[in-house]
Amino acid sequence: MYADQYSALGSKSAALCYRFASGVGPAISPAEIPDALIAKENAINRRIVETATIRAIANATASDGLWKKIGAVLATKGVKNEQFDLLSVATIPPEKYGDYCSIMTMLFREVSKLPQREAGTLMRDLLADK
Repeated sequence: MYADQYSALGSKSAALCYRFASGVGPAISPAEIPDALIAKENAINRRIVETATIRAIANATASDGLWKKIGAVLATKGVKNEQFDLLSVATIPPEKYGDYCSIMTMLFREVSKLPQREAGTLMRDLLADK
């Protein structure tokens, strides 16, 4: 769902996508996101609430291994180290917004291809700060 939202916003403007994906700057109006994606997000959020449970904290070593796995896949798709670095800096110049959004879109698409338990571990890492 996140990858689809980033892609939809990125097709309008790299700045919109960056603001939404990074949480930097003014919030994005829900009107900027297609209705079908809003509905999909609402359905996912409902499912999250309905299935919520206390979970054990993920093993940091396992999580690190999964991130290396995703990093290796993205590297085979042409993502360079300096592009990965965009995901961990506080401020990105506007000319790099498109790169940031592309990497985030690819990242979420690759995470979604993992087995459910592995994807869940990485999604919890990704969304911990949100």
